[in-house]
Amino acid sequence: MDAFKRVPNSVSRMDPMQALLMRLGEAGIPLDSTIIEAMMEVDVRGFSDFDPTPFFHDRPLVFLETPSGGVKTISAPHMVATLMTHLELEKGHDVVLIGAKGGYFAALICHLVGSEGSVSVYDPSEEVILHLEERLHDVENCKLSEISSLNKAPKGFPESANRVLVTGSIRELPDWLEDSVSD
Repeated sequence: MDAFKRVPNSVSRMDPMQALLMRLGEAGIPLDSTIIEAMMEVDVRGFSDFDPTPFFHDRPLVFLETPSGGVKTISAPHMVATLMTHLELEKGHDVVLIGAKGGYFAALICHLVGSEGSVSVYDPSEEVILHLEERLHDVENCKLSEISSLNKAPKGFPESANRVLVTGSIRELPDWLEDSVSD
């Protein structure tokens, strides 16, 4: 992997994210220098109060326990990197994210699109939106909204977007969502 050069230090003494990204690259996960830089810059530990060790071993990271005993997670790093790569984000893009994943995806996307771009995050959980408000309070190009249904466009939904990322399980994109994607 070109983005990382082998150094005499052992991987175990590296920053855990750097070591993780090196292992992902060696395993063939698509990573370019912009994704690597974003994942090094945006600290996943800021999006969960749970032990981040599983994340650095390419496992999902719990960010919220629900009152019913369930958990909400940030996707495993190989999935994060793969999704970020396939979004083909550029500075100035306007992105819609449906399903928040603890705010980590939103923060990475905000970093990648820069202050010229924007991210609109929609999630059906009030708890998750509150979690995101706490974690993303200083990110200026990110708008958070609770969404009650995908049957119709939520109030204030952007007229157009360069990219849409749906992190939840839906069978097909609603027409109103598909029609809003400009590219």
